[in-house]
Amino acid sequence: MKKHAHLWTHKYFFKISLRKVLIIAFILQLLVILSLVNILSFRYGQQAVLSVTERLREEITARVTQNLQTYLNIPVALNQIHSNAIESQLLNPYELKIWRDFLWKQIKYHDSISFTVFGNERGDFISVGAKDEKGNAITGVNISRLNGEYDLYRYRTDKNGRLTDLVSVNTHFDPRTRPWYKAAVEAGKPTWSDIFQRTDDPNLVLSATRPIYDSHHTLQGVLTTSFRLSALSEFLETLDMPEGGLVYIIEDTHKLVANSIREPIYRIAHDGVSSLRRHTEQSEHKLIQISGHHLQNQIKKNGALAQFWNSTFEFGQQEYLLQVTPFQLEKKINWLIVVVLPKKAFMSPIYESTRDTIMLSLVATFIAMISAWLMARWISRPLRQLQQRVHWLMALDWEKSTLPIQLKTPAFFNSKMEEVDDLAHSFNEMAKKLQHSFDTVQAVYNNAACGIMLFNLAGQIRQMNDLGCELFGYQSDEMNQVNLFHLMPTIDRGYHQQKLANLLNNKTDNYRSEQRFNRKSGELFWLEIWVARIVLNGVNELTFMAVLLDVNDRKRMLQALNENRQRLQSIINHLPLILYHVDSNGIFTLLEGRGLNILDMNPSDIVGQSIVAIYKDNPEILRNLEKSLKGDFVRYELALNEVVFEVQQFPVHNEEGQTTSMIGVALDITERRQAEQVLQRAHAQAEQARKEAEQANHAKSAFLANMSHELRTPLNSILGYAQLLIQANQLNEHQKESLRIIMRSGAHLLTLINDVLDISKIEAGKLELFPSDFYLPEFLKEIVDLFRLRATQKGLTFGYEQIPTHHQLEGNKGFPIIVHADEKRLRQILLNLLSNAVKFTEKGHVSLKIIYRDNHLRFDIEDTGCGIPTDQLEKIFLPFQQIGSQNYVEGTGLGLSITRRLVEAMGGELHVNSMIGVGSIFWFEVQLAALSYTVKTPPTTELLTIKGYHPLMTSNHHPKTYRILIVDDISENRLLLVNLLKPLGFELKEAKNGFETLLIAKNWRPDAILMDLKLPKIDGLNITRRLRKHPRFQDTIIIALTADLFEYNRENSLEAGCNLFLTKPVEHQQLLDGLQQTLQLEWDYAPSSEAEKNAEKKITPHPLEQQQKIDALLRDFDLSTHIEQLAHFCRAGRISQITQYVRDLQNQQPELQPFTEVILTHSRSFNIAKIQLFLQTCQKE
Repeated sequence: MKKHAHLWTHKYFFKISLRKVLIIAFILQLLVILSLVNILSFRYGQQAVLSVTERLREEITARVTQNLQTYLNIPVALNQIHSNAIESQLLNPYELKIWRDFLWKQIKYHDSISFTVFGNERGDFISVGAKDEKGNAITGVNISRLNGEYDLYRYRTDKNGRLTDLVSVNTHFDPRTRPWYKAAVEAGKPTWSDIFQRTDDPNLVLSATRPIYDSHHTLQGVLTTSFRLSALSEFLETLDMPEGGLVYIIEDTHKLVANSIREPIYRIAHDGVSSLRRHTEQSEHKLIQISGHHLQNQIKKNGALAQFWNSTFEFGQQEYLLQVTPFQLEKKINWLIVVVLPKKAFMSPIYESTRDTIMLSLVATFIAMISAWLMARWISRPLRQLQQRVHWLMALDWEKSTLPIQLKTPAFFNSKMEEVDDLAHSFNEMAKKLQHSFDTVQAVYNNAACGIMLFNLAGQIRQMNDLGCELFGYQSDEMNQVNLFHLMPTIDRGYHQQKLANLLNNKTDNYRSEQRFNRKSGELFWLEIWVARIVLNGVNELTFMAVLLDVNDRKRMLQALNENRQRLQSIINHLPLILYHVDSNGIFTLLEGRGLNILDMNPSDIVGQSIVAIYKDNPEILRNLEKSLKGDFVRYELALNEVVFEVQQFPVHNEEGQTTSMIGVALDITERRQAEQVLQRAHAQAEQARKEAEQANHAKSAFLANMSHELRTPLNSILGYAQLLIQANQLNEHQKESLRIIMRSGAHLLTLINDVLDISKIEAGKLELFPSDFYLPEFLKEIVDLFRLRATQKGLTFGYEQIPTHHQLEGNKGFPIIVHADEKRLRQILLNLLSNAVKFTEKGHVSLKIIYRDNHLRFDIEDTGCGIPTDQLEKIFLPFQQIGSQNYVEGTGLGLSITRRLVEAMGGELHVNSMIGVGSIFWFEVQLAALSYTVKTPPTTELLTIKGYHPLMTSNHHPKTYRILIVDDISENRLLLVNLLKPLGFELKEAKNGFETLLIAKNWRPDAILMDLKLPKIDGLNITRRLRKHPRFQDTIIIALTADLFEYNRENSLEAGCNLFLTKPVEHQQLLDGLQQTLQLEWDYAPSSEAEKNAEKKITPHPLEQQQKIDALLRDFDLSTHIEQLAHFCRAGRISQITQYVRDLQNQQPELQPFTEVILTHSRSFNIAKIQLFLQTCQKE
């Protein structure tokens, strides 16, 4: 009985007909859709309204913020204008008479400004108030009384700013007690005052204040510009607000600043004059009171607002939207912008639309119910017949049966519903294809020549074909209880689990591996396994398919190969190294070599073991193993048991290029490393000795530099004043000769200093040559004249002979006129040799013979002195060595040592022959490039007396009178330059340190600066760099003066931006030539012969070969742009920019080297005139 009741309940109570399902589903869907439409319509409408209101509030807030910035920027800008006028000395903080017109013009165009004032520390005060409707303004002036106090007089002005009527007088008015004045003094910088009441009316104002300080940071007064807060309210009234909405601004203390409803933000106190600020809760407008109270509660609850904040509140049974935005400006301005909008003003249309939508939905539901019932009745009838065929197909056993009959379509289908008829035919075709597919898959699965297995992520085998079961020795029904990972050795399980994880993460589509497995009997055999992830319908868990191939025979063949390889073990064991092989799984498959005996290792204990397990505590081995198995060649050193091995590991690749294993070779290099350590210690000791020698050399160089500087500093004054005095016309010949003796003595001392510095450079290997073009006959004439005079004074005869070549040179025979060499060093060589000859000769003669042959000059210096012993000929070239009595011989003993090094640096060799009692002859030969063989009149060397100068060009950049700033920390040096330059008409100023230099240069704007490089606190190079960074001083001429003769000073000066580099003691003519080149001026000379005035300037041509190269460049390349740019730098005297430009050009176009080398040669000597002459020659060609 119970059984029949259950069947009846299941049949009639729990089941429902298709007709009812279609009707109910259609009705439910329609109801759900209509409900969702209504709900979403209402919600989206509400969200749209809220979005609109939020954008409206943001727009209102943005407009308010923007205008607040505008209103607040105007007072600050006016204060800045007034401050600039004071700094520009247009306004005097203690002369307020001219302030009134200036302030009236400033306030004339700013309606929001209440007043602008200035009060000074003396109590003076001037103010100009805002204009009224008629264009008049109120001007206040403090007038001093006899007792030192001030009275404030307020006048009305007309439209033109003129005073008309006296409005009021405030006695005892002191601006220094006003809030705006105190705020500025307390802040010490531009700031804002608190909101305060004006003295002449109850309106509230806000002031931007700015203290004014003089150059000594002494307070002079305070500028203040104020604007009316009522101007903010007037602006807020102009905002387009919905009905019932408002905007107001409050301070963080909730005191009102402005509002959009014309409500005063203050109330008059009982005295009838003072204004009292209103709090939001004191407002007469209820909405401001309620919103302010709500805002205050939120701030108490959540803390101060750091950004804008939205909220809602109710008032009068109505919901309001509230938005608060902080507005901050410095520390004084900390306001809140509050926007209040009624929500009702936006939601009314949404409520009406929702009611109409609900009514239409009810009507549509009724119509849909009738339509659904008719449609369901029509559709369900033919589907019942199709249902019977489906039940029959579901009951069919696919493995044992085929489709015996064809499904037939009832006549009702054909006549009424085409879709259902097509469904029946498709159903029949589907059944056939399903049967065919199942048969095909089953045939492949059962007859495959490999094992096929399905398993899950945990390794549980779900299905396996017959061949797979045969490989493992299991029956088909036993495989479902077997786990794949349990069939593997333990060490291999992690590898496959990682590979399966890669398949899950889509890092690979499949993977292949040759793996050991255990049969049911426990036998270990090899399989090649291919694994891929598959997706099965109706199966919820992850499924993998594996294809299994038996490779046990192949492995046995490999084992046979290994046996053959073992036959070579005796040979490998005798090699002085360790050879090993590791497969892709990290297993040692080979370990041989005589080196194993050193480590006391047995290969049989290691081969077959995992290298990871053996060397798990040695990360270096594992790291390099990983690199090798990834395909990289690895070479490293490894220390094991105090034995050092050099290890090389080679990856082994298969045909596909995959790394399958690696071979390693370890060589014992312990003895070699020990020898290297000994060698390294020796190198370290040598390096330490070298560093100590360098440190000593550096210390010596620093000492010599300081010594040179200290000696040259007084010599600068001695020789400088001697040069000045010798040009005086009132001196007699005896006095002039005395000055010449001073100059010669100073020059001798300077030579001794230079010798010491030169020997230091030679020992440090830093001796450099700086060849230039010079006039050889005049050069030799100066030397010959000098030593002919010395020889005559000592009672000796001096002979001079020059022998030219006798073959044709450029079509002319003769001695070279202009040569290219280091003039300074050649002069130093000849002076040293001739000085020694005169010094050591008591009677007889001294001679100089010069022989020119094939661009080589040979100099022979012969004397009839005491002679040099043969065994001492090499000793005389050592530093600080002298031959003879110390009381008889003067000098330092450095001359010959320096001379020999200089000759060698110039490519020659110094020789000597000597005989005791007969004399000595020194000779050397150097190569000098001859530039010209034409005999020319030598340039004049006579110094003309300069009385003044005139610029070559007169303009804003070239004034008639040049300003020169002299920078030196020693007053005597500055006075010397003043005495030299002031008589010539220059306008001079002095500075003794870097701070004074920067200050004077900024205020005075000199045309040239004579810069001593060694200054206290800030040296001359840093001052030059600072000046060059400023646009004002890009074209200012800076000439470096220093007593440090080292070449790096010249290079550093050039890099820092100096136009010229001169050493102390300064040669006056050299300094004047430098000023003439850089400032582009001509000297005015005292009256003299016409020949002296029109003396021809020395012109230095280029070597013939070099000139030919330059001519070729000018034909092949267009250099006009580069020539124009370089000419511009020359006119501006920018030697550093010339050098940088030419070096960049040389790097970019190496083929222009002949052109660039000429300019670089002249730039090293700061000779702008020669560069200009060379560029003019290039332009003509």
